[in-house]
Amino acid sequence: MDAPDPAHRRGQGAPSFLRPDPPDSPYTDTELRSGDLFVFGGPSRLAYHGVPRVHPGTAPPELGLTGRLNITLRVSGL
Repeated sequence: MDAPDPAHRRGQGAPSFLRPDPPDSPYTDTELRSGDLFVFGGPSRLAYHGVPRVHPGTAPPELGLTGRLNITLRVSGL
């Protein structure tokens, strides 16, 4: 669980939220755009997080994407 967990976003921009422990702590909001790299590490890998929606029409036209593509690299320990 100590290895970083990087996620690379491509496509439409989107709001993202993160809520670390404890469960009643406030959310942190972040705006993610195409090409952003978001890295979770240590205890934050277990934090509640998500993307509730995308902003239509915000993807770079050269990608040819509708929506978003998320590529996550994770060490599973298997």
